[in-house]
Amino acid sequence: MFVIQDSWTNRHWLTENCSEYQLHAVYERIKHHPRSCSGTTLGGAVGMRRYCMAMTAELQRSKSARFNADGLVVSGGWCADQAVHQRLLYDGLLEQLQASVRVSDNESGPVLSAGDAFVLHVDGTSGVIYNEHGRVPDVVHQYDRPGREAMMDSFVRMYGEQAELCLDDSYACNETSE
Repeated sequence: MFVIQDSWTNRHWLTENCSEYQLHAVYERIKHHPRSCSGTTLGGAVGMRRYCMAMTAELQRSKSARFNADGLVVSGGWCADQAVHQRLLYDGLLEQLQASVRVSDNESGPVLSAGDAFVLHVDGTSGVIYNEHGRVPDVVHQYDRPGREAMMDSFVRMYGEQAELCLDDSYACNETSE
């Protein structure tokens, strides 16, 4: 399991990138928790509505910036959605909304966030992607990140060359996939 403090990116999002969180030591309170990706938040209609409302409110509340003598932003300015997600999850804000939350680990849960956090298992013949426990995940997130060429090749092998064109969810992609 990979925790927040093991990720330079997450540390940056919770400190230098978000002066409001840096000021209130959010990173210090939550750094020992597992990393969780805001891009893979799943839930029912009511739970997701509460989550989205909480994300919006916290993004608005935590807007902050530090300026230099010329009035230019030198840090902060906004808190990344990832930092806000981590704070909502681990600082108890979702519990205050009476939102029931279950965190699944990346190595065995239903969602596999490819990113750069673990070793990928791609069957070279079938193209099937497995998590670290040998199970096929329900959702594969971030399959198109640099260093994940085997996963991208697998995706194209399973869904055809047209799949490669549809990665950006553009109008042309929507038109060709109907």
